[in-house]
Amino acid sequence: MVVVNRTVDAISLGLFLPAIIIPQHRTVFLGGAFGLLLMFWLHRKKMLFLAKALLVAIAFLTVMEVVLINIPTFERSFTKALQGIIEPQSDQTASWRMEGWRQQLSGLSVKELLFGKGLGSYYHWFNRRTEVTVAPHNAYVQIVLKFGVLGLVVYGLLVFSFFRKIFAVRNKLPPGPMRAYTEISLLNFGAAHAYLIGYDFSVIILIFYAIGISTVKLLRDAWEVTEYHEQGAPYNLYYCFGSPSPGRESIGSWIT
Repeated sequence: MVVVNRTVDAISLGLFLPAIIIPQHRTVFLGGAFGLLLMFWLHRKKMLFLAKALLVAIAFLTVMEVVLINIPTFERSFTKALQGIIEPQSDQTASWRMEGWRQQLSGLSVKELLFGKGLGSYYHWFNRRTEVTVAPHNAYVQIVLKFGVLGLVVYGLLVFSFFRKIFAVRNKLPPGPMRAYTEISLLNFGAAHAYLIGYDFSVIILIFYAIGISTVKLLRDAWEVTEYHEQGAPYNLYYCFGSPSPGRESIGSWIT
């Protein structure tokens, strides 16, 4: 996956890894780790890529070991952040949030569990006799409280449709910047949903979804038009996205 050139890509990756580690934020760890795993899955058949990734991982872990040994304060704070992921009960903030999730979900009736309380409902639970009305800091719990399990299933289907259509486009695109940009979109969208485990639902997720689906439709329309016009106005579109090769079936037949 080359976006600009190999040097710039390597520098970007070198800046990305410290950006995950330095904040020592649990949700950033989860989002970054899920994004990296998704990237490895996309390129699981490219042995050269996996070999390079292994070398980068070894170098990164070596640097991390040196830093942890020589900076005890960073080692303690970093270990504490990781422990909050492995054992959430050991972290005061994580245990506080989980108690809020438990109280609010257990207080739902069968009807509310299925269909939610609606957008007009308010968050409400008690922490040691102190009333708490803040959002639950978990988008999935938030969706269940507002729209119920049915709403969560509907949202899951939307996410599934996004990944299915973008994967279909990505697999048809030839190697190049457009394919790389499509993969970046997949990684960002996937990492954002791991990030939502620790934060409220954000409208930006729906914006990502709308942009991705609009791009799929644009690409589909461009390739369908080129079946009838070899040159002209549509030329710039399929020049950017990848000209359909002879014998390539209509993209409309595999994106539905």
